[in-house]
Amino acid sequence: MKFSLLFNATLSLFFLSACSVFSEEPSRSKNNSSVISVVSYNAQEFFDANRDGCEYSDFKKSNNWNSDSYKIRLERLCTVIKNLNADIYVFQEIENEGVLQDLSNFLAGESWRQKDLWTYSCFAKEPDSAIGNAVFSRFPLSDIKVHHLDIRSESTHQPSMRPILEASVTAGNNKFKLYACHWKSKSGGEEETELWRNWQEQILADLLLQEKENSGPDFAALICGDFNRDILDFSLNEKTDDPEGNIILRGKNNQIKVHSLWIDSPGNFSSTKGSYYFQNEWERIDQIFIAGNIRFKKFEPQYNGEWADETGVPLGYKLYNGSGYSDHLPVKAIIELSY
Repeated sequence: MKFSLLFNATLSLFFLSACSVFSEEPSRSKNNSSVISVVSYNAQEFFDANRDGCEYSDFKKSNNWNSDSYKIRLERLCTVIKNLNADIYVFQEIENEGVLQDLSNFLAGESWRQKDLWTYSCFAKEPDSAIGNAVFSRFPLSDIKVHHLDIRSESTHQPSMRPILEASVTAGNNKFKLYACHWKSKSGGEEETELWRNWQEQILADLLLQEKENSGPDFAALICGDFNRDILDFSLNEKTDDPEGNIILRGKNNQIKVHSLWIDSPGNFSSTKGSYYFQNEWERIDQIFIAGNIRFKKFEPQYNGEWADETGVPLGYKLYNGSGYSDHLPVKAIIELSY
C-alpha cells in the first residue's frame, strides 16, 4: 500500500508562495481572551481579477468577470465580515493570498485604528489548483503547516484534493490549534467520492491524535471547513453525553472524539436550518468541531443577512449577472478556552 502524507518539512517553497502572515504586530491586545468568535464560510469560487490560467472555465470565458465585478464581490465579503464581527474567519474557495490582502485593505479603509486592522492570515492550496483554504485572524498565527495527501493504493487515481491548513492561534495567554479543511465534493457521485473523504478524515484524525499526544493536558483544537459530508453521515458517538465528543473521527490505527456544534447534548440538531440548500433540502456540511480544552457557548448558521433570502436560503453568486454572495451560509460559533 502506498500512502504518504507530506508535512511542512517538505513545504518550504510552497509555504513561501502560497502561505503568508501579513504582520508580526498583533491587531489588538487580548491578554485575557478566553471567549472567541469564529466563522467558517465557503465563499464560492472567489477569484481575483487576474486571469492566471488556473480559474474555472466559466470565469475564463466570461466577459462579466473583471476588476469591477471583483471589487463588488470584495465589498460584499467585507459586509459579511463586518456584520458577523468574528475574531477568526476560516474561508474555503479563495483563489490566492492576494485576495486576503485585498480584504485586509478594504476593511482598513482610511482607518488607522488597530481594532480595524486585520493583520494575520494564511493561505494554502495545491499547486496549479484553482482554489484553496484561508484563515483570517485578529489573533497571531504561528507554526503554520500544510498537509497534503498522496494516495496510490486505490484502483482509481487520486483526484485533486485541498490540503489541510494548520496553524497555532495565540489568544492572550492561551494557545490552540486551528485546522482549516475542505473535503472532496460529491461531484462524480456521492458513493464514488466518499472514498476520498474517508482518506481526508483519516489524515485529520491522525493529526489530531498526534497533537493530543504532544500537548497532553493542554490539548485544544478547533476544526473548521466545508466537509461536503452532512453531520449525520459522520460516525456518531452513541454515548450522547460523552464529555470527549459526540462525533468519532477514524484515524489509520485509532480514533478520536470531537464535538460537532450541529448536535446539542440530547442528540438533537442545534438549528432547524443547515448551511447549504440543495434540491430543496438543508444540508449540514459546513462544520465547526472542537476538541480538548475548548467549550462552545453558541453556534448558529447565519441565515439572517444580506447573503440569504427571506427564508434563510443562501443567495449563491451568479456569474452571468453578478448577483449574490455564496451558495453556502456562514456558520458562526462562540467558543471558550477552558484551561
